[in-house]
Amino acid sequence: MRPLLHALVVSTLVSGCARKREPAPTELQDLVEFLFLNWEDDELVPEAIDNLGVWLAANVDDEETNRGFELQPLGEEDIATVDHPDHDLSGLLGACAGVRSAFPIEDHATYVPLPDQTFSNPTQYKFYERSLVEGTASGFESEDTLRTLNAIETASFGITIPYELKKDYKWVETEQERAIFARSWVEDRSCNKDGDGGNCLEHSYSIDMFYADGADASLRMTATWSEVDTSITLPDATLVASLALGLNNVFHATEKFLEEAAAE
Repeated sequence: MRPLLHALVVSTLVSGCARKREPAPTELQDLVEFLFLNWEDDELVPEAIDNLGVWLAANVDDEETNRGFELQPLGEEDIATVDHPDHDLSGLLGACAGVRSAFPIEDHATYVPLPDQTFSNPTQYKFYERSLVEGTASGFESEDTLRTLNAIETASFGITIPYELKKDYKWVETEQERAIFARSWVEDRSCNKDGDGGNCLEHSYSIDMFYADGADASLRMTATWSEVDTSITLPDATLVASLALGLNNVFHATEKFLEEAAAE
């Protein structure tokens, strides 16, 4: 076979065998699962971010979206790309909320690298110290990826639990808009006491999206899942409501932070 003809045949075979990429999902539950799993994939993420942006733009003014609502739990296949506790997911609960922000995503980027993140939810965060593992504050504002390790102590229902959280941020250029996209998770179970009687964080996962809404504003959405093993028994509905309240606390506290910064 002549070399040129051989090359054409091989090229045709490879093209014919190449697997066509499936479109990103469009339903919310499918989207948040897809985005958590595929955070690292720069080819898959932009379309999914745009689809999530479309959903958020259509629902951001609904009271349920602002207040927060329950999500279905993640499955083992959804968390396959991160290290996580060796504990089943049967107790995992999820919540999601979205709001408008009067500030552009570039303004939100300014507080992401700060070492003290307690301001983002002072009601529940007793301690929140952020260390930059990869990237710098100036680099992130220039749109580099930022990977962080966070030492946190939270308090809910009178129970305080310390834990270590990994959280990564990156900028995403989509066909429609620009966004900041974050993913967080814990690698290990964390308890406030060794042995019996301790309260433990078994799992924690989340994604955050800051989606440009023109040049001067943005849309925000967070989906979060967690499982806490405590000495008190609370209904699932109460725990989901607590997750949603935590999201709203962060939305309001970070908006206040930017308002105060703008007034200086």
